[in-house]
Amino acid sequence: MGRAVLYQPEQSSGGNILGMHYEQVNGPVRSSDQENGTWGNLGNNADHIRPASGSDGYTIKEAGSILHLRMNASQDHGTTWRSGTLRMKASGDNWGSSDVVGGIMHNSWSTGSHMFGDSGCYERFWEHGYSVGTVVRFGWQDSSHSSGRTWAYNCFNQESDGYGGGNGNTTFGNQWGMGLRVVEYKAGAISQMSSQSGMGPN
Repeated sequence: MGRAVLYQPEQSSGGNILGMHYEQVNGPVRSSDQENGTWGNLGNNADHIRPASGSDGYTIKEAGSILHLRMNASQDHGTTWRSGTLRMKASGDNWGSSDVVGGIMHNSWSTGSHMFGDSGCYERFWEHGYSVGTVVRFGWQDSSHSSGRTWAYNCFNQESDGYGGGNGNTTFGNQWGMGLRVVEYKAGAISQMSSQSGMGPN
């Protein structure tokens, strides 16, 4: 006669999530100072999210899998208006080559006085095409409008144009509103994908 074993942990039958990677920005991040469609790597306090050789990355676990990417960031406020774009690049060969995989555009406007900044979030499911064991690295770049530019990201309180001591203002301590989440799914977990879900051109 069989017996039930109580409190035994349920045995895993395998799930659809193969792995997860998260990059969290700690504190305000300086702009690249690039404008009007010229892109540059972010400045101070952005060391772990630059497109740089040997940076952290996510290792692909299964061929044919799909990556779910989610990036979010906030920009500083300023007088009258702000306009700028953050983009996410990915590389499977330690930045020998790369592709743009997502972006956020920030806009904020007021009638000649200081106003709130803006924040944004971007998500996509990406048919990456990398082989098992490939380390995929991610890096942030920006470009702002020269007449109303973004100076810093991930700031709770940026009082004026400029960087607030060179690195963005930290009046309220550390900020946690900027980061990237990567989740690898088995391809079968996604019922339908657009024909435009691959790399595509920059």
